[in-house]
Amino acid sequence: MAAKLTLDKFRLMWLLEGAVGKSHLRWDIYDMFVNDVFPQLSEDEREFIYAYAKRDLSWHFEGEYVDETPHEYFKQMLARYNPANQYNVTVQNDEETKTVEAYLWNGRYYVGWTNYCAPEYIVEAIHMPFKLCGNLYCASRVKCLRYREQIHEGEKELKGTRLFACEKCDLIIEQIENKDNNNK
Repeated sequence: MAAKLTLDKFRLMWLLEGAVGKSHLRWDIYDMFVNDVFPQLSEDEREFIYAYAKRDLSWHFEGEYVDETPHEYFKQMLARYNPANQYNVTVQNDEETKTVEAYLWNGRYYVGWTNYCAPEYIVEAIHMPFKLCGNLYCASRVKCLRYREQIHEGEKELKGTRLFACEKCDLIIEQIENKDNNNK
């Protein structure tokens, strides 16, 4: 028998914190957060997980004795939750055309933890709109795409006061922005 749990966003963070950077026996938590948890959450809950995981859990991967494998897993999970890293990808083979929600990771459009769209079948990848970040205290806000611009006119700013500072503000977003600028 398998247990089924209903966890709110705070308990999800406690679960994630218990697994981050620990034994390889716990690394499948990232798979679970990408494949099982992400689809069940609202946009605001995903934003919460992303912001707090990036802010409160990144320190586990600092120092000279950091194991790179769980750090890469953590960064991939953050890529899934990153609001500015979501795409609608249209793939086509001989039989059908399908559009899927994906996230960009290591140059591939992933639809799950290990499943990605085969590049030869990708017809189009459209960057999904995201909300303007309201983190006025972020140390890197001038470099952050989410802080500087809104994708669609009329998109509202995130609600609530953000009283935290994030030294590594949206590193993944910054990489995407640089890649986009280099392709122009």
